[in-house]
Amino acid sequence: MKFSIFTPPCNKCDNCLAGKVIPAIALEISFPLGSRVRHTLLGTGTVMGYEGDTITVLFAESGYQMLDLALVQENGLLQPQ
Repeated sequence: MKFSIFTPPCNKCDNCLAGKVIPAIALEISFPLGSRVRHTLLGTGTVMGYEGDTITVLFAESGYQMLDLALVQENGLLQPQ
């Protein structure tokens, strides 16, 4: 799944309506696509995408995991590598 960064989303095109456009502000408060992160329990992974209020990370040991972005941020579950 590919995502685009666009400020602000038009909310009219197919990509915006399908949730494939991420406002740039979302990336400023979280982790950039493709960045390496470390989870407290799941180990090292790569940020693969955002959809709504979830972040998808591909972990070496446990595969793709969709994590609630608010919980990740509130509890410091991911750290940049």
